[in-house]
Amino acid sequence: MAIAADLRERIDLAGAWQLAFDPAGQGIADGWAAGAWPRARAETVQVPAIWERTHPDAEGVGFYRKVFPVLSEWAQRVLVLRFGGASYRTDVWLNDRFLGSHEGSYTPFWFDVTEAARTGDENELVVRVAGLSKHQDVDGQPLLQAPISKQHWFYTESGLWGDVLLEAIPVLSIHDAVIQPDVRNEKVVVEVVASNAHDGIRSATLALAIRSPAGAVVREMREPLTIPPGVARFRYQLELRRPQRWSHENPYLYQLELELADGTENVDRRVTRFGMRDFA
Repeated sequence: MAIAADLRERIDLAGAWQLAFDPAGQGIADGWAAGAWPRARAETVQVPAIWERTHPDAEGVGFYRKVFPVLSEWAQRVLVLRFGGASYRTDVWLNDRFLGSHEGSYTPFWFDVTEAARTGDENELVVRVAGLSKHQDVDGQPLLQAPISKQHWFYTESGLWGDVLLEAIPVLSIHDAVIQPDVRNEKVVVEVVASNAHDGIRSATLALAIRSPAGAVVREMREPLTIPPGVARFRYQLELRRPQRWSHENPYLYQLELELADGTENVDRRVTRFGMRDFA
């Protein structure tokens, strides 16, 4: 089975952003996220990066702002805004619409912005980041109670340190793929999460292939799917005879390739790697 090229399109939002610090905690009340950006007190910084690189003494809350165009051709796609990482609590607005929040320093997060984005026009993204401080609680969060690594006795790291991407996803797509190796029974359990943003049920076809560490196809299948609106999960058990075990000395990795077809049109694909390893 030949897997086609990547069918998703992305806008990389890395680069120059505006940053304004909010020591008084008045940014939301003053409308910084709702069209009243404080241009006079903002400055240009690079994202991704912790703000301590350029402002080593800054603590508390910072507001980021980025203006960018969205292609008019994306009007028929599902649009997802992805953050690779931010520290510590993050609130996000797109075009004055509040998208949601995330708490944590290391995990990626995302928002569906299909309704909020303006295709064929400029878009304003505002991100409020509440960092961590050795000297005071920020947004009610004490540094010593935050599940982070070593920052309370070394230094704090704040801001948008991970990549920021806007991704255009097909209306019928592969949302996720979870792989569970079973070395003893020489098999792999694959759970495919499919997403259907259409109003009705869609009939689709899932093509799956597993490549060995050497690149040869060792298992493949093609399965019809009936996907209701929303998110649906499909589970498969696939034999993998005499698997090459992953180890530190020989870090063998298999490759799982998934492709989803809506009728005769290939609409989405996913490629991920996994190792055959177990421990107790």
